[in-house]
Amino acid sequence: MTPPAELAGSHVIDYAIVDESVRFTGTLTMYVGDQRLGAVPVLALGEDLKTGEITLFHCNESWEIIAFQPLGKDDSGREASLAAAKSRVEKYYQGISQRWVRHPSSRQEAVASAQAGECSFCHRSIYEFKSVIEGPTGARICDICIGKMHATLSEES
Repeated sequence: MTPPAELAGSHVIDYAIVDESVRFTGTLTMYVGDQRLGAVPVLALGEDLKTGEITLFHCNESWEIIAFQPLGKDDSGREASLAAAKSRVEKYYQGISQRWVRHPSSRQEAVASAQAGECSFCHRSIYEFKSVIEGPTGARICDICIGKMHATLSEES
């Protein structure tokens, strides 16, 4: 049950399966809509491909993101390291420290995965737009670019 190399524009560095050896402490105060997020079955730590920021991904068994938590700063205000991020996650999931697994993918694989779903015109990732249309040659245009094109054509008319 290995996650993809890339989640929401981040290279997955480590991941963990939450099993019976891990206890959700309830100290995490995060909401998805109006529902407080509880324990999730799998977690991933990723490094943003653009900023290098460490992010914690709360996912379902299929690695679909339920919620994510940028961990840009640690408790002392410094940029969060992977070790600091793991220490923080241990506060939410007691025992998770023993469950982390290094992801086998390279940063290049994550970049390739992110680029495969991006808009060919603006280069936004699939997480930055609602829909995309793919042409017969593989070129993709997102709803944002289509909206801008429509506005430009309307102004020219």
